[in-house]
Amino acid sequence: MAVKSFGKHPIILLILASSWTFGAAVDVSVDFGNADFVIVEAFNEIELNVTVTCLARYGGDLTFVSADESVFTVRDNTSMIECFPGDNVTNVTYSLYLDGVALGVADMRTVFQNSSGEYLIDTYLVKVLRKPLFTPTALAAVLLVWICVSYVTMGSKIEPKLMWEHIKRPRAVLIGLLCQFLIMPPLSFAIAKAFQLDDAAAIGLILDGTCPGGWFSNVFTLLLDCDFNLSLTMTFSSTVLALGMMPLNLFIYTRFFLDHNKQLQAPYGQLAIQLAFLVVPVVIGLGLSHKFPKVKRIFDKMLRPMLAGLVVVALGVGIPTQYYVVLVSWKIWIASAVFPLIGGMLGFGIARLTCVDLKPAVTIAIETGVQNSLLAITVVTLYYDQPEIDLIGRVPALIGLLVVMEGGTLAIVKSIRDFYKKRTEVPHVELDEETEDVDKERTVSSTTVDPYILQERGNQQLDNSHDVPKL
Repeated sequence: MAVKSFGKHPIILLILASSWTFGAAVDVSVDFGNADFVIVEAFNEIELNVTVTCLARYGGDLTFVSADESVFTVRDNTSMIECFPGDNVTNVTYSLYLDGVALGVADMRTVFQNSSGEYLIDTYLVKVLRKPLFTPTALAAVLLVWICVSYVTMGSKIEPKLMWEHIKRPRAVLIGLLCQFLIMPPLSFAIAKAFQLDDAAAIGLILDGTCPGGWFSNVFTLLLDCDFNLSLTMTFSSTVLALGMMPLNLFIYTRFFLDHNKQLQAPYGQLAIQLAFLVVPVVIGLGLSHKFPKVKRIFDKMLRPMLAGLVVVALGVGIPTQYYVVLVSWKIWIASAVFPLIGGMLGFGIARLTCVDLKPAVTIAIETGVQNSLLAITVVTLYYDQPEIDLIGRVPALIGLLVVMEGGTLAIVKSIRDFYKKRTEVPHVELDEETEDVDKERTVSSTTVDPYILQERGNQQLDNSHDVPKL
């Protein structure tokens, strides 16, 4: 009866038979210690001790191999341990030497191979760090100052009356918020799946997609001659709504990429607290601009050199420490490039389909496509450890770089177009009332003859008549 029962399920019979054969042939286990992973610095080598138990009936080879040799490698002369037939190797410690190749995370696989087949015994996580040139704390401080100044700037530029006009007719603002929080997060998730990004890169893309609008969207709105007040209104509104929507979207979309490395999980509660603090600089800027006009004027004069200095410091500290951003796969490059473009086109299309005028529609496109990558990088720097900081943060950093290039190209094209348009246009001078009055006086004076002038002309003619000789 038992044989008949197994006959109905040949797959179960095959699994039991193979496991019994392997169990009878060898009993192998490895122990890497209490840590869940090991950290290697790029271009360096470390020694890793592993405890092996091998009770081999037929013997075989125990091999340690890298799942991704572009991240790390195992030195050849230490990657294999031989188990001879009849040997009982119990709790013997061996030394493995791992070489870090490049920034990344990959498994080290323990494989046992003998005449009966090849069997995966265990996997162990290896994290490779890049060699830091500057302390991450310094970079985080610069980023925090930059964010606070940008939000104070945004608050000082807000005109409550103009903002109230947009809020009273909220169609454009609501469409922009819809695109930012209900279109961009699933779009980032879809692109991550379509390009099969690794878990860290996918979370970086989704993190950028859940961010509100930021400073760069306001700058490009000005450069492209769009609705600046609408841009400020949308940025302020999205920053407030991000308190709840950003952690919610991260929870919904990042949980599909946490199976392999739990340290990639986003700090939802801490993130909400940080976003709440971002509203404070906006309120400070708003209060300065409307309660203290003199302070606002002083702040406006200092603002540009202050921002220029911050940009120089950020680039000086950021470029040497973030050089690895460009050393990514072509998939991450393309995903980072198309994400803001597709988001902008979707925002523009939805705005036009809902009968929004051209300028506000372009503003919505900019606010949708240009997310606050600076905020995403700051979140990663503050709340993750290495190498997750670099693995996640490289995507928002690359998106920010590409957005500056794409937006800058559009601004240059628009400036050239406007320049040639002005040269080809015939100048049209509009006269004001004073100019028209002067022209009228000139016209009247040219048609009216002064009697004194007539008398002088008559006397001159009489004098000339005396010079004519008489016949």
